[in-house]
Amino acid sequence: MIKQNFSLDLLESHLRLHTADNPIRSEELESFFGVSGAIIRDGINALRKKGVPVCNTLDNGQTRIKIYFIAKHKREAEATIQDLWSRETSIRKARLGLEGSFGNIGQIEMRL
Repeated sequence: MIKQNFSLDLLESHLRLHTADNPIRSEELESFFGVSGAIIRDGINALRKKGVPVCNTLDNGQTRIKIYFIAKHKREAEATIQDLWSRETSIRKARLGLEGSFGNIGQIEMRL
C-alpha cells in the first residue's frame, strides 16, 4: 500500500471505521501509515486525551499483537480503562520507588 502522510486526523478517521466487532491490528496501522508502532501508540494516546474512545485489546490473547477500535459504549471501553488504570498505578509505584532510592545528599542508596 502507498504510505500515507500521518496525522491525528487521518488516524482518527481510519480508526472510526473499526468497532469492537471489526478491530484493526497495530501492524496494519503501521503499514498503512508507514510509521512505527511507537508513533501509532503516541497517536492513540493523543486521541484518547482529546476524548476519542480508542480502545485496545490483544488479538486472540496474543501477548504482543494489539488491536484497536472505537468504542460505541462505555462497557466496550471498560477493559481498556482498567488496563490504563493498572499501568498508571504501576508507573506511580516506579516513580515513588525511584524517588525513595535517593538519600538526603542526593546519592542512590543500593538496597539489596
